[in-house]
Amino acid sequence: MIGYDTAKFQIPEFMFKALKTIFEESITGFSVAEDASHSLELASAALLFEISQADEDVSAIEKDQIAAALRKVFSLGEQELADLMAAADAAVGDAVSLYDFTAVVNDQFTREQKIQLIEMLWRVAFADEVLDQYEEYYVRKIAELLHVSHKDYIQTKLRVQDGR
Repeated sequence: MIGYDTAKFQIPEFMFKALKTIFEESITGFSVAEDASHSLELASAALLFEISQADEDVSAIEKDQIAAALRKVFSLGEQELADLMAAADAAVGDAVSLYDFTAVVNDQFTREQKIQLIEMLWRVAFADEVLDQYEEYYVRKIAELLHVSHKDYIQTKLRVQDGR
């Protein structure tokens, strides 16, 4: 093991606190903001948009699948749905990582709801009948961040793939 003097690499306390504050705000800022009353809906919608954009070809059928999933799960009216989809699309562009969204879902969803979200992600990935490697990668990564078991991840994929 290579040894080094840790004293040379210490961050001053004030810098550490500043960096920690910046990090926390960038990761969870939208979920605790006063005007973010729909943070769970936004996080879920953003994850769906992440999948649709993974192959850099967002088709109309993928957007329709996202809208149908959000409408069903969150019982949204048409204007609320349009606003949520626009906000989610913008949030994906501003996000630093998937953790921005999965942290909110982890805090508020049950295990069953997380599996339902993974199913929605698979439905978006399969919507255009072509499963891109990047779509599959992102669904797997999101499942891991949501602490969904590999077994549930695979069972959900097969259920959606088989049209059940």
